[in-house]
Amino acid sequence: MGQGMVSADHILPKEYTEGLRLLQDKALRRQRNEVSQLIDEEFGCQVSDLFSYLSPEPIAAASLAEVYEGRLKSTDERVAVKLQYIDLQDRFTGDILTIRMILYALGKIFPKFEFGWMIDSVKTSLERELDFKLEGENADLCYAQLSPYLKYIYVPKVFWEYTTKRVLVMEYIDGIKVSDLDKIKQSNLSLKEIDTKLVEAMAFQIFHSGFVHADPHPGNVYVRKDPKTPTKSNVQIVLLDHGLYVTISPKDREALCQLWKAIILKDEAKMKQYSIALGVKDKDYLTFATVLSMRPIHRPIHDLAILPEIWDQMSSDDQKAAHEQGKIRLPTEREFLNLSPQQKMAIRKDFSVIFNDIQDSVLRILYNMPRPLLMILRNLNQIRSTIRDHGNLIDRHTIMARSAILGARKQEGPHRFMKDRIYARFELFLFDLILFKDRMERWFKFKFLKLLVYFGYVTKETGDMIEQFQ
Repeated sequence: MGQGMVSADHILPKEYTEGLRLLQDKALRRQRNEVSQLIDEEFGCQVSDLFSYLSPEPIAAASLAEVYEGRLKSTDERVAVKLQYIDLQDRFTGDILTIRMILYALGKIFPKFEFGWMIDSVKTSLERELDFKLEGENADLCYAQLSPYLKYIYVPKVFWEYTTKRVLVMEYIDGIKVSDLDKIKQSNLSLKEIDTKLVEAMAFQIFHSGFVHADPHPGNVYVRKDPKTPTKSNVQIVLLDHGLYVTISPKDREALCQLWKAIILKDEAKMKQYSIALGVKDKDYLTFATVLSMRPIHRPIHDLAILPEIWDQMSSDDQKAAHEQGKIRLPTEREFLNLSPQQKMAIRKDFSVIFNDIQDSVLRILYNMPRPLLMILRNLNQIRSTIRDHGNLIDRHTIMARSAILGARKQEGPHRFMKDRIYARFELFLFDLILFKDRMERWFKFKFLKLLVYFGYVTKETGDMIEQFQ
C-alpha cells in the first residue's frame, strides 16, 4: 500500500511521498541469524555450503524480502540472493484478516468507500507473490515475450538450482535505479530515451502480450548502458522483481486496445461500446476513458459542465435554461489562471454536485471493471509518476496510443486481404497525424501560457503551476 501511495505524487504532499519512497527498497531490516535459519530450512545446509560470499548487510529490503549480494561457491558467479522474511507466510493470514477488518470498519463509517471487495483479488495476487518459484517463472516468461521485439529490455537470469519457494537467486545487475537522477546524468544516459523505452515496454505488455508487470516502481526498474554496445549511449532497461503480474484475457486486451484507439479518435460510440465490453456501465464510459488514459479527454465528462466556447455561442435564453437545469459554464484557461483564491473556492462550491457525481462514477468503475485492470491502473500510475519525476520529457500518451492501435490490428488476425492491409497502413498514418496535431495543440497552448507569464498577464505563482501542469 505504501509503495502504491508513492506514485500518488500528483495528489499527496511531497513530504509524504518522499518518506514512503523508502518502502521501495529500504524497508525495515531483520536479524542476520534469520538468513542462516532460512537457508537451513530450504536447503538443509549452511550458507557457506552454497555461497563463497554473502554480503553482511542486505543491499535492498522491501515488503516481502531482503536482497543480498553473493557469489556462488560452485561457479564463483556474482548473484543477487532474495530471501523471504522467515515468518512472512505465518503472518500472512493474520495480516489479511486485519486489512479486511479495517476496510470493513471504513465501509461502515464511510459507506461510499466500501472496498471490502478489493481484498479478495489482492489476497490472490499476494499469495502468488509469496512463491519465489513462480516469480522466477514470471521473469523467464517476461524476457521470452519482450526480448524478440524490444532488444533493449533485460531480465536477470534465474539460477533454478538455488531457487525455492522462499529463496530466489538471480544474476547480479550493476545498474542505476530509474529514480536516481544524479547517477543517470553522471553516466551520460538520456532520460528521454529511458522514459520512451520504459513506456514502450509497458505498452507492449498491456496491448500485445497481455502479461503485465504490475509493480514497476523505481525500486524495480534499473537502467544501464547496454553491455553489448558500451561505447554508445544505448540505454538498457532492466526489469526486476517479477512477483506481481497480471494476465489480461485476449478478449479484454482487444477491448482495451480498441478503447484507447477510440479515445484518440474521439469516437464516443466506440468508447462506450468497449467500456461496456470491459464491464463498465454505459453512464460511466467518459469517466473510465479519463481514468484509463490519465489525462483529460476531448470534452467534459459530466453533462452539467459546458465548455466556454459552446456556452458563449448559446443565446441568452438557452443560457438561462441551462442555468435552471444546473449546468455550469467552465472557465477558460486564461480566466481560471487569473481567478483569485476566493473565486476559486466559489467555483469549487458550484461544482460540488459534479465532483460528487464523478467520485461516485470512479468508485463504480473500480468495482465493475475486470480485476486485472486494477493492477493495470497501478502499472500506468507508477510509470506516469516516474516520467513526472524525470520532468515529463516525453509524450507518454502518444506512445501508449500508437502501441494500442498496433495491438488492435494484431487482434484482427494475420489473414487479411491486401486491401485490408493497405487500409490498415493508411489508418495508422491518419492516426499518427491526429496524434501529431494533438501534440502540437498542447505545445502551442503551453507556450502561449508561458508568454502570458513572461509579459505579466499571469502571476509567477500561476506560471509555476503551468510548469507542473505540463
